[in-house]
Amino acid sequence: MVSKTTLSRLQWVVWIAIYGGLLMISVASFFGPDEEATSTAMYVVGGVLVAAGVIMIYIRSRLRESP
Repeated sequence: MVSKTTLSRLQWVVWIAIYGGLLMISVASFFGPDEEATSTAMYVVGGVLVAAGVIMIYIRSRLRESP
C-alpha cells in the first residue's frame, strides 16, 4: 500500500524516463560518423532509460493505493 502522492511521483518519473530516453535516441541518430562514440553512448543511455521506464510501468501496475 502506497500513498497517492508516491504513485503520482512514480508516474511522473516513468514518463520522464521514457520520453527522455526516446529523445536521446532520436538526437543520437543525427550525429555524424565523426562522433561515433558519443552517438553510441547516447543510444545506450537512451535505451536504458526507456527500458527502466517500461519496468517502472510494470511496478506501478502492481502497486495499490492505500485507503
